[in-house]
Order: sequence, then structure tokens, then C-alpha cells
Amino acid sequence: MKKKVRRRLIFGGAVAAALAVGVVGTAVVMSVFSLFRSPFGAEETHASTEVIQAVERIGEVALVSAYIQGIEESRGSSTVFGVGIPGTGRVLYTQYSFTAKLGVDGERVRIEAYGEHGYDVRFPSFEFIGHSDVDFETAVESNGVLSFVTPDIDQYDVVNSVLNNAAQSEYLAKNDDTLREQAKAFYTSLIQSVDPEADISFYFAD
Repeated sequence: MKKKVRRRLIFGGAVAAALAVGVVGTAVVMSVFSLFRSPFGAEETHASTEVIQAVERIGEVALVSAYIQGIEESRGSSTVFGVGIPGTGRVLYTQYSFTAKLGVDGERVRIEAYGEHGYDVRFPSFEFIGHSDVDFETAVESNGVLSFVTPDIDQYDVVNSVLNNAAQSEYLAKNDDTLREQAKAFYTSLIQSVDPEADISFYFAD
């Protein structure tokens, strides 16, 4: 009877040891599989994060340089009780040219990542960023015989009328199609430099 008990104990210990080895082996296999699998998911997350950070770091982006030129007419005269006095009129034609910088505020561009390589890029309204190479000069000036009683036309006011908000909106409207194409090209290049397989959809503010 003692021998049977001893054999049962030995057999039970062997079974327990085998089960322990099996559990440890399974854990090792799962750990190895996890090591090989995890980098793939991390790469996609890393790419998405890098793309979003790259977009968020951008400030104002000049997408289009538009050369603007024209002639602005300015008139002035003296009045009495709201009625113009003949001969006091001044007329000034100013020829102007400058390069308008049109683009977008990159800090307001929003990018959303989805799936493995999908991105939605949402743009705010385009903006008049600035101007350069400004040139204003008098083209024609015509003054009445009594124009000395009328203040000179301030060319600074002419500059303001050419660069005011209404004029800027007009420049943006005329170049809207070009701005959209340039925005797509710029951000496609930016995103694909981080994620070459990126599939990008663009959405523009009305």
C-alpha cells in the first residue's frame, strides 16, 4: 500500500510540473508574438502623431504671390452747405503695383487621422497675409482754377483704399481656385513626407 501511495504522489507531481512548464511556455510564446506584433501598430500611431505635429507647428503659409497693378481715381472739392463749389475740384489718378501674399493660417488648419493611412485636412478661410514691392505714383493730376481752397488729396488714403479689407477680400476671391490647388499640393507634400502611403481628403471653408 505504501508503494502505491508513493507512485501516486510521484505521478501527481509530474503532472503538476508538466502543467507549469506548459503555462510558462505559453507565456513565453505570447510574449515573443507580442514583441513582433507591437511595432507595426506603433509605427502607424507614430506616423499619425508626426503628421499632426508637423501641421500644428506651421504658422502663416503664403500659398500664392499675386502681382496686382491698377489705377486709382481720387476726387475732392470744397462745398458750401453740402453743395460743391465749381472750380474747386481736385482729381488725382494714382498708378499702383504690389505683390500680394495670399495664404492660410497654418495653426488653424485641422488634421484628423483615421484607419492606417487616412487623413482629413480641414482649412479655415484663406487670408491676405501681406504685401511687398509696393509702388505708388501719380499718373495724372487735374485741379480746378479754385482748387487751392480744397485740401490736397492724401496719397496715403489712396494706399489704404487699395489695401483695405474690401480690396483684400476681392484679391482672395479672384485667386480662390489657385489657393485651393496650392493648399492641396503643399499639405500633400508635407503629410506624405512623413507617411508616404497617406490617403488625404481636403475640406475648405466656404
